[in-house]
Amino acid sequence: MSDETEQKIMDAALKLFSEKGYKGATTLAISVEAGVNDSTLFRRFKTKRNLYDQVTTQGIRKVKEDFDLVVKGYKFENTEDFFKTFIKDLANIFDDNFEFIHLTMEDVSEPSLPVETEFGDLLTECIEKNIKDDKIDCQTLAFSIFSFEYMRSLGKYKGRRYPDPDDLLEKFINNTIRGINLN
Repeated sequence: MSDETEQKIMDAALKLFSEKGYKGATTLAISVEAGVNDSTLFRRFKTKRNLYDQVTTQGIRKVKEDFDLVVKGYKFENTEDFFKTFIKDLANIFDDNFEFIHLTMEDVSEPSLPVETEFGDLLTECIEKNIKDDKIDCQTLAFSIFSFEYMRSLGKYKGRRYPDPDDLLEKFINNTIRGINLN
């Protein structure tokens, strides 16, 4: 099986696992979505569980790579510039990886993936490096930003009745900066 076929199967699996959860996404539906015979799926992945594990492993790796690329060169003169850039960059990461993040947040049929904790730790570490204020609980702030980004993404991609996602993003950035500057 070619790498291209394998990736088509994994992309289809991510889409359906995100939409229907692990239990709801059948291997037949994944095969149809990928445009392959289900024997091709089983030849490569052996089981649905193996496919799920590879999809989630690839998703975790991609989110981390995207995050590392974005924050690699961060150097800011002030807190306001940091948060404006940081929160907008996170919005792009959430947008680019929404199916995977949604899968990890919503699929209660499977044991929780460590994504929220791992991503939360990455966010916390980045905030700590860029904000030198011991009055700020960086971990709580990181999880607040993570939660906001997820809810904004739900509104954008799942048609939830939230305000305009771009307007919401700007207001969240402004409120975050105002809240931090209240100290």
